[in-house]
Formats: sequence, C-alpha cells, structure tokens
Amino acid sequence: MNGLQLIATGGALPGRTVTNEELSRTVDTSDEWITTRTGIQTRHHCTTETHTDMCVGAARQALENAGISPEDIGACVVATFSSDYLSPSRLHGAAGAGAAPRRGVL
Repeated sequence: MNGLQLIATGGALPGRTVTNEELSRTVDTSDEWITTRTGIQTRHHCTTETHTDMCVGAARQALENAGISPEDIGACVVATFSSDYLSPSRLHGAAGAGAAPRRGVL
C-alpha cells in the first residue's frame, strides 16, 4: 500500500481531576461562571505523570485499538508544546518503553 493509513488512535489523561468547584476555592470564579461560558466542568492535572508517561499510555492504547505491535509501524510522529525535554523527542521515550517503533521516529 502506498501513502499513509491511520488505523487507530489512543489517548491518556493524568490521574488528578480538578472540578470547577475546587478551582473556585483558589481563583475568583464559580462553577456556574466557567460552565456557562466554556462548557468546561473538569480538567486534568499531572501530579506525578510526565509527558512521556502520557505518550506511552496513548501509544499503548492506540496499539491495542489497532491490534498491532510497535514493529508493525513504519513511522510515528509526536507533536506537542509540553514535552519533558527539548531533545530528544518524547517518541524516543515511548520507543524505549516498547510503545512505539524503534525506527522511523520523527
């Protein structure tokens, strides 16, 4: 097959959920104000999880959803504004954890 094929996606969320009520205890706001203007009721905050942890979790979920192994992937791309490190790419960390291919890493 020529070209690219997207066969699955994955995602990961950190363990801590922060509600609007909790946020209103530290910021001058309210659940009603946030919800009516944004629709947001909760958000997730990392406490011990790193960006690499999130990448590995999402990659493993995508692999499971696709029913394939990292060796079946020809190339993989990770794009983020919130990496743990400037270099190397977090995809290298995911590859080291066995959740991404060791070749074709961008």
